[in-house]
Amino acid sequence: MDTPKAVTAAAHKLASLIYTMLTKGKEYTDQGQTYYEERDRQRILRQVSQRASKLGMKLVVEPQPAKKNAFKFNHLRCVSQKGRKPRCNSVAGSRDSCPARA
Repeated sequence: MDTPKAVTAAAHKLASLIYTMLTKGKEYTDQGQTYYEERDRQRILRQVSQRASKLGMKLVVEPQPAKKNAFKFNHLRCVSQKGRKPRCNSVAGSRDSCPARA
């Protein structure tokens, strides 16, 4: 993001926070890092799922025990649909470790 865009985005965020505080009379509460990490994780999962469906595959998410401050997607696997050979990229791990290739 360019510097002018970042400054504009920060100013917009502050303006919207101040507007909300003034109009609704509520104090600002920080949602914390965990909230933003989970939101980012859900966004990435949605994007990968959409990309897999465009390639004719289905994304299967296998839950893995959560590690503190770990943000890895080595628990994703690609499942071929429509009889195509599955294609995996670095998001799902190395090509050799993809369970769909086995």
